[in-house]
Amino acid sequence: MHLPSFVPYAFRITASASNPFGIEGFYAGNFALSWHGIGLALEGVRSGNYQRVALAAAVSRTIGQTKNIGITFRTANETAGKLSKFSYDMDIGLGAQYRNATFGITAYSILGRYRQMLSFFSDLNINPVQIGVELAQSRERPMFIRGYIGYKINNSLSFKLGSSSDPRIWSFGAEFSGPLKINYVFRNYIEIGVTHVISVTMDISR
Repeated sequence: MHLPSFVPYAFRITASASNPFGIEGFYAGNFALSWHGIGLALEGVRSGNYQRVALAAAVSRTIGQTKNIGITFRTANETAGKLSKFSYDMDIGLGAQYRNATFGITAYSILGRYRQMLSFFSDLNINPVQIGVELAQSRERPMFIRGYIGYKINNSLSFKLGSSSDPRIWSFGAEFSGPLKINYVFRNYIEIGVTHVISVTMDISR
């Protein structure tokens, strides 16, 4: 659950699976359900002899008409061959909505020693155009900016172009929404180079 402050209040069950091309043996999956601002998610990643299984629980509450606060607790078990590691963590976020804009701040991994990040984000939806900007800083890298611009062709098809303050990080994606949501992303990573990912999501509550 990427934004703990915006867990859906409506009943929703989703399941997704993705496979990045060019990374042999890498698979990822997610099953999540939410109702009345409470969510549970089971996530799994597998690559060769490495495997990670995580369970996340999130709660979100509305303050007034437009503000939200949320917390996500997460436990994970990682195995690589005969080695195994158990960890726990927490994210906390504050969000607000004003007309067509969404603003927020999220502190990720505040209990962890690694992957800690503070993120400020803003999304603007002026149909059919969506624009998003995020300013973030983590222990591993200095402050950086990333953003996207999207265009919605119709209720079933949309495109999105993403970039960042590091010119090596960019992406292009297309999403088809129907009984199954199919998402395609062509992306460049610093560590592994160019790859493309196809993910399929099913929303049972629709």
